[in-house]
Amino acid sequence: MRKPDGIVTAGYYQGLRRKAARATLILASVAVLGIITVVVALSRGYWAHARYNSGFGSVSVGDSRPRVVELMGGSGRERDCVQRGEDRLRPCVVAVSYVVAPYFEVWTFEFGKDGRVRSKVREELD
Repeated sequence: MRKPDGIVTAGYYQGLRRKAARATLILASVAVLGIITVVVALSRGYWAHARYNSGFGSVSVGDSRPRVVELMGGSGRERDCVQRGEDRLRPCVVAVSYVVAPYFEVWTFEFGKDGRVRSKVREELD
């Protein structure tokens, strides 16, 4: 005796519905995790931007490097100094930059041989 096609195809389509539901759940989970990641990255960038702006305003020429680290909240990224014509008498030993990617700004402090801030610059990247 032959089984009706309706029972066979009904089971086939039921299995497809389960697979589709599982795939939808996986896609929804990935989308939610992606959104959470973006929100966390942007909020972290906003926090760092606010801290760097506040710290930059509080740092004065002549402050020590530990004072800059305390106000800026981190050690920053060391780079070579840019020697300017009028600054040859007081050469820069190291420059430290603080960068926040979403805001495209750089806060740079140049330190002299004595380990004190000799200049500070805030730049907006294009």
